[in-house]
Amino acid sequence: MSILSIICFIIFFTLIATSLFGGKDLFSPARIFSIIWTLALGLTDLKLSRFQLEWSFYSFYALAVALSSFLLGCFVVYTINYGNKIYSLSRIKNRFSHIKIDSKRFLLIILLIFILYIISYIVNTLATVIYLFFPVIQQN
Repeated sequence: MSILSIICFIIFFTLIATSLFGGKDLFSPARIFSIIWTLALGLTDLKLSRFQLEWSFYSFYALAVALSSFLLGCFVVYTINYGNKIYSLSRIKNRFSHIKIDSKRFLLIILLIFILYIISYIVNTLATVIYLFFPVIQQN
């Protein structure tokens, strides 16, 4: 068993134990996300099948960026709303029903975010293709 599997399983069991015995919220998005991903990474790194390949540093890097960005986003939202009163769903709906939204600006923002996503997807795909099909020529 590799060190990555050991670390992932320790984090997994710690998250489960603190949610069951520590009185923490088991269904918080960051906790569920962390539980699923630590179990998946721990099991994947065990290499239980002969068809599993060794992961490159780039694979770990790309996965770490995605996972940490989600967890950082959850942390930012949590810290922004720390100490705020939690309202019921009906009160939130009533509060936002009176707000006017500029539909043209809203559409423009959605399209801009979509275009940025497509660009990042293309760059990531090109980086993967270049890495897989055009390896760096080693000099002797």
